[in-house]
Amino acid sequence: MKKLLKQPLLIEIILLSIIIALIHWEANIYHFYYLVPNLDILMHFLGGLLIGLIVLSLLFVRKLFGFAHTHHRVVIITTLTGVLFIGLGWELFEVFFDLTAITRIDMLDTLLDLVMDLIGGGVALWWYYIMVWNRVE
Repeated sequence: MKKLLKQPLLIEIILLSIIIALIHWEANIYHFYYLVPNLDILMHFLGGLLIGLIVLSLLFVRKLFGFAHTHHRVVIITTLTGVLFIGLGWELFEVFFDLTAITRIDMLDTLLDLVMDLIGGGVALWWYYIMVWNRVE
């Protein structure tokens, strides 16, 4: 249990989750998604960052329990793939629950959303490299 409490990125994950929840809550109450241009883009970036940190954290926990060393390339591919799958799942959720329409403009918006998710995941990798890889290896 002590190992889990010392898990890298846990504080970042909790704080980022709170920040995203507060922004999303305020944006829904005050219709900021419609009033503030590109707020959706910021939220996708933050969401990609959060998912990337979670995936990296899970990979680190896996290593704590004695699984084989994970090569950096595997960590990068796993993280970005996880972010992409969650992002695609979110976009399908929006279509399924009629939160967006399927038009040419919305397809471009969806592509931009996925790119922002991946950029957020890339920033998570960068943060992980600075905070963990250099200290653990």
